Amino acid sequence: MYLGRLVYSSAEGAMTFTNTTAKSGYLCLKGVATHAKTGATSESIAACREIKPFDSNVSMAFKFAGDLYKACPQEGDCQFTTRDIDKV
Repeated sequence: MYLGRLVYSSAEGAMTFTNTTAKSGYLCLKGVATHAKTGATSESIAACREIKPFDSNVSMAFKFAGDLYKACPQEGDCQFTTRDIDKV
């Protein structure tokens, strides 16, 4: 579980979470903005971060390109989630 948000004015997404395991390594994700009514989506540029065992209050930021405003023409239209990526 994580806390996430989409900041429309700067075309950025953010998430904060806690690693509740002893696992460590690099985590690479993309932010995804999905329009609640149309289903249109926009994906951010990949973001990667080193995660340490039991790391708490881990923050990641996601920058969206210009197509955020195509998928989400008005602030509040979209929900923010993330997805794993295989290659950066």
